[in-house]
Amino acid sequence: MTTPRQQWSMAAAIVAIPTLALTMGALSANQPIGVLLAMAEPLLFATLMTVVAVTLLHLRHGMAAVILTSAVVGTVALHLPTEHHQPTGDGPQWLRVLRGCALLSKPAKAPVRLLTWTIDDSVGVEQSMERFLELQPDIIVINGTDDPAVGSRLGAALNGEVKFFPSDSTAGGMTAVVRGSFQYCGGDDDHWTMPLPSAQNGGGQGLITFPHVQDVGVFPLIITRLDTPSGINDWMEWGHHVISGAKDIADAASVIGTRKMVLMGDLQIPARSAPLATSIGKTGLRPIHSEPNWPTQVLGAPFLPLHARDQAWVGSGWHVQAARVLPSEGQIRAPIVFDLVPDTSKAP
Repeated sequence: MTTPRQQWSMAAAIVAIPTLALTMGALSANQPIGVLLAMAEPLLFATLMTVVAVTLLHLRHGMAAVILTSAVVGTVALHLPTEHHQPTGDGPQWLRVLRGCALLSKPAKAPVRLLTWTIDDSVGVEQSMERFLELQPDIIVINGTDDPAVGSRLGAALNGEVKFFPSDSTAGGMTAVVRGSFQYCGGDDDHWTMPLPSAQNGGGQGLITFPHVQDVGVFPLIITRLDTPSGINDWMEWGHHVISGAKDIADAASVIGTRKMVLMGDLQIPARSAPLATSIGKTGLRPIHSEPNWPTQVLGAPFLPLHARDQAWVGSGWHVQAARVLPSEGQIRAPIVFDLVPDTSKAP
């Protein structure tokens, strides 16, 4: 039988603990700690459910309810923060020039298939390449390599143009391939580099292009890779770079215009995370939801993927038809294929 003091303590816990979880979740959402919590969310959830189960086994029903309620309200607060980044809608002259090209490009007139994949360049990708090339993607973005052999193989398979973007970072270079060609805009350039916040070896990078897909059309494409964490001591700095990088991408996308835009690449954290949802999500781009593609293995053993770190976001001029995670051989991430259909009902 509980004493009045114990009853008062339980009542205080019922109010205080969920309130604390709500406050901490809201305050952490757009902070580096929120980035880390978003990545750890599946493991934290499993841990909390274990704690709840143990508490119930000890017949502590009230405490189990408090823990469960706190977990729910804390998670909701983490994904519904009070702070939002408002894209500028204005920017440097070179971005305004690209806006003109985006507005003048004719809407796509046929479905398009995209593939994005982040790889470890030290591990072979031939078997996985053969599998996804059978799907005949129209655009392929591979983060982690600028190997001419890989790019040439992909370019020949798509009968299109290949772009290599070298990098001095440990994250490796980038390769982009289109079944067609990359178009020029306002001069002699057919791609534009946008440096993103990054540690010395993190490799944060953004690229803007206008791919012309044969029999489909031209549309603005942002290829991105947010900063890559280099070690446990740098996790907080990495969180800062992810948040700042997402804001930079949002600002650039807002200037160019997002209706016909596609954004794809390695965004590092789940699309539902506050740093992405409250910045990129405010531009008119929306994420294409897919099954998780990371990690497919841990220490060489198969593992249940937890997050889709490689993503695609699209503007209102596109309908999403499908998103599929493909098998991969030896890589810690799996490639993801996205099928889009242009919304021909919308004006240019």
